[in-house]
Amino acid sequence: MFLFSSRVFHLVTTTGYQRHLLRQKGWMIALIMFLSLFEIAISQNQSCDPETTQVLQLHYQDQHVVIDNGIFQLTLSNPEGFVTGVQYNGIENVLAYSGHENDRGYWDLVWNFPGKKTKKTKGTLDRIEATKMEVITQNDEQIEISFSRTWNASSNVTVPVNIDKRFVVLRNSSGFYTYAIFERFDYMAISDERQRYMPLPDDRIPPRGKPLAYPEAVQLLDPIEPEFKGEVDDKYEYSMESKDIKTKIEEEKWPYNFTNSIDFPASDQRGHVSGRLLVRDRYVRSEDIPANGSYVGLAAPGDVGSWQREYKGYQFWSKADEEGYFCINNVRSGRYNLYAFVPGFIGDYHNETVFDISPGSNTCLGELVYEPPRDGPTLWEIGVPDRTAAEFYIPDPNPMFVNKLYVNSSDNKYRQYGLWERYSELYPDEDMVYDVDVDDYSKDWFYMQVTRKQADGGYNGSTWEIKFQVDDIMENLTGNFKLRIALATSNVAELQVRVNDVSVDPPLFTTGQIGKDNTIARHGIHGLYWLYSVDVPASSLGLGCNSICLTQPLAISPFQGLMYDYIRLEYPDSVNHIT
Repeated sequence: MFLFSSRVFHLVTTTGYQRHLLRQKGWMIALIMFLSLFEIAISQNQSCDPETTQVLQLHYQDQHVVIDNGIFQLTLSNPEGFVTGVQYNGIENVLAYSGHENDRGYWDLVWNFPGKKTKKTKGTLDRIEATKMEVITQNDEQIEISFSRTWNASSNVTVPVNIDKRFVVLRNSSGFYTYAIFERFDYMAISDERQRYMPLPDDRIPPRGKPLAYPEAVQLLDPIEPEFKGEVDDKYEYSMESKDIKTKIEEEKWPYNFTNSIDFPASDQRGHVSGRLLVRDRYVRSEDIPANGSYVGLAAPGDVGSWQREYKGYQFWSKADEEGYFCINNVRSGRYNLYAFVPGFIGDYHNETVFDISPGSNTCLGELVYEPPRDGPTLWEIGVPDRTAAEFYIPDPNPMFVNKLYVNSSDNKYRQYGLWERYSELYPDEDMVYDVDVDDYSKDWFYMQVTRKQADGGYNGSTWEIKFQVDDIMENLTGNFKLRIALATSNVAELQVRVNDVSVDPPLFTTGQIGKDNTIARHGIHGLYWLYSVDVPASSLGLGCNSICLTQPLAISPFQGLMYDYIRLEYPDSVNHIT
């Protein structure tokens, strides 16, 4: 945000010409008056017959541009847009010619950031020095020239607006007109669908704005533009997937070959890796399955899934086609492992082979097979293994905190503010209970397991119960059922698993404290991926209704919690797979 103190156009004339104007009972206090005074002087010295044709001319000089209409000449610095000379009535330059020429005629403004203004300074003076000159109009009737400057975000000495200064000279006119266009950023375009006008910075400051759960979120109580009244302004509502900002043209250009640095190899100094990825899950299909849409990448050698936390080296990723074929191009020289994950299947593929990529190399890996974790057939499952919680139930926001941009956008519904509070409102007395035989995860499984706010302002953890049936055939099974739990994100949370007894201590399984994603507060739908496999002894299950209890006990903040990606209970491995 910034504040304008003034926006002024100055002309500094010679002392002799000022006396001449004073004798005509005039004074130059504004541009329109200046034009009138020119006409007074002209009326006494020469005829301005409307029928007389004055030729408008535009001349380019070294670092200057001159507009001549036969009555006077206006000289402007190029590209800065300062008025350096006005030739009129035999006077070479009616402007002051001592000192620097940029001090003769100029736009300026005084501005400051909020809170930066002190008693000793009125703000920052900006002479509006343009960087580009452009002819807007040139014909027999008028010439209009633009001197513009686009704001550079790296600058802290220029006012954060785009400025366009215009100078206009008309045929048979004794003066010139000037105006300025100040353009500020007030419209956001995140994607083709997510676009809107922005509230003003002043709207966030009390009493117009009311701070909410964290500094970035403010409710607009009395915004300058009434259309924003009641909405929440929160930068996290406007986050996006980084992959969405890449344009096809730039992708095709990369890596850029115009760089002249050994630290940025050109395309002919990089290697290429190709292959085909298949998925082998005999409980889904008897033959190998093409890893359609899988993400395949090269990253520093490590363990399964280590690419998620690896940030010191380079990573190169590609998306496989419908048949599972992939090609990773323009890979820097180095040593890599191959990693992948496949939509529709849990876990991560990891090839432990260390691949040495050299300049110009073309490495074909052939067919690779990923065998996702699986012990037996699926007894039941909840969700879709895609590393997000987007398929689960996302509630409508509290009417007090609605962002209108997302009212009709089901894909971005999770970006609304305060959805973590909706859990306690929807389940005021008891936590969520989900019956795998009756319920629909898109309607009945809340998309994040969060803390529950208490009347005293504190928080409690939550325990979710999954109910399922065991028939007489399953009752006779031995060994272990396998519970697969894939988490889409976690923030300072713990997941405890119990079977048929919520009070048993210690639990059958616990993750311990995991995650620092802060996804809940930042209106996210996924973060770091976690996968856990829990042995559930067949002896712990009884005939009829059984339950698995998922407890998140850590509770000092509303933003502690989990988002599930996918949960599956598998039969013991003694049950046959598909043949």
